Order: sequence, then structure tokens, then C-alpha cells
Amino acid sequence: MAKDAIYRSGGKDLTSKVVPLAFLTARLILFLSLPLEGIRSFGDYWDYTLLAKLGWPFWDIWVEYPPLFPFLSRLLFQLAGGRPHSYEYLLALLFSVAQAGNLYLFLKLAEKIHPPQEMQQRGMAYFALLIGLFYGWAYFDPLAVMALLLGLYWLLTERDIPAALALGLGALTKWFPILALAAVWKWRPPHQALKITLIALGIITLAWGGLYALSPEMTKASLASQGAKGSWETVWALIDGNIRTGNFGPDADRTLPPTAYQPIGNPPR
Repeated sequence: MAKDAIYRSGGKDLTSKVVPLAFLTARLILFLSLPLEGIRSFGDYWDYTLLAKLGWPFWDIWVEYPPLFPFLSRLLFQLAGGRPHSYEYLLALLFSVAQAGNLYLFLKLAEKIHPPQEMQQRGMAYFALLIGLFYGWAYFDPLAVMALLLGLYWLLTERDIPAALALGLGALTKWFPILALAAVWKWRPPHQALKITLIALGIITLAWGGLYALSPEMTKASLASQGAKGSWETVWALIDGNIRTGNFGPDADRTLPPTAYQPIGNPPR
């Protein structure tokens, strides 16, 4: 009974605040104990640094990513004064802050779906999974995950327009957050689901349409580049004989749009 009273008096809210702060503190301590090579680990910092050095995405170069992260990356590189090591530390900090935000949103979602004790257990399991896993700070996926979780949380709290904005911005980071629109059509009446879908898709269309209007060649090349990449890091890639990662590599000439259309690796069998 006493434990239930604590939860009713705000214990759940305390958990959702303390756990992300504990996560961020532990992550910062981990970074202080690691050399820069350890923070780089097996991630894509070399690729992000290369792209940030070459110029502004969709104007000076083509990029294989949706537009939000490439622009943010370039801004961070400028903020770091063009120094790669400072830029990489900023990336690691940004991705870790995003992961702390993801942990907070995860706990808030679990709070609405599960009883208090189960919410805590799930939150601590997520904490333990994230804290030492280099993938979380070596790639920009946490930014897209944060948009997805934020969109789902706002859907659960009946805030449809902010949810649509979050999902649209998430798809401008990586494409997968837009898959949450399937849940929208399950949870909302058709007219509300249509409104959310149109807002989310409208944001995506405006962003890509604006880029195409201002820089059509680089924008078309950026969109086409993923189709030219071929398979990688899957059982299908093994069947195709593509023993490589999904990166284009530092030798790709990003300033020339035609290079985005050149096939990489073996074609599908």
C-alpha cells in the first residue's frame, strides 16, 4: 500500500526524470574514460565528417540520407570550427542527449500502458541495453527514434497535430518513423487519421519539394543514390555476393550528381 501511495504521489514521474538523467550522467562518465578512438568505435563518424567537410548537403554535394541530419551535421561542423575531433565529440554528445530523451519518452509511454512496477522494470531494461551499446552514439538513429517515440506519445495523449509534425520530421531524418501512420489509422477515426497523415506527408513533401526547387540536380541524385547502392549487411547481400557495408565510401565524388546513379556492388540475383 505504501509503495502504491508513492506511485500515486508522483513516483512514476520521478522515475521518468531520474532514469534519463542517470543515463546521461553515466554516458558522460563513459566518454571521459574513453579515448576519441573508443568513442568513434565502429561507427560512421568518418563518413559524417567527410560529408560535413565537403560542403552543404543538396547544394554542394549529394547525400544518401534524408535532409534533416545532413544539415544538422554541417551546422555542428561549422560550430566546431571545422575541427574533426571537436565535431565528433559534439556528435557523441548530441546522440547521447537524444538517447536520454528516448529513455524518457519510453518511460512515459510505458507509464500509460503498464502498471508502475512493470513500467520501472521495462525502463531499467531499456537503460541497461542502451548505456554501453556503442551503436547509440556512433550513428544518428537516436534522432529518428526520438521523433517516432514523441509522435507515439502525442498520439496517446490526443495531441494529433504535434504527433503529425513529429512523424513528418522523423521521416526527414530516417524514413522508418512514417510507418507509425499505420498505428494512426488503427487508433483514430478515418477523418482524424487522414488529417494526421496529410500533415505528416505535407511536411515531407514541402521539405523535399523545396530542396528540389532550389537544387534539382543534387536533390534528384540524393534520392536516386539509395537505389544504386545494392544490397548490404543482410542474408540477401550474402546471396548477391556483396560483402560490404551500406556506406558509399570516401572515394565517391559527391560533388558530381552522375556518380549517385552508378551501381555499387553486385546486382540482385
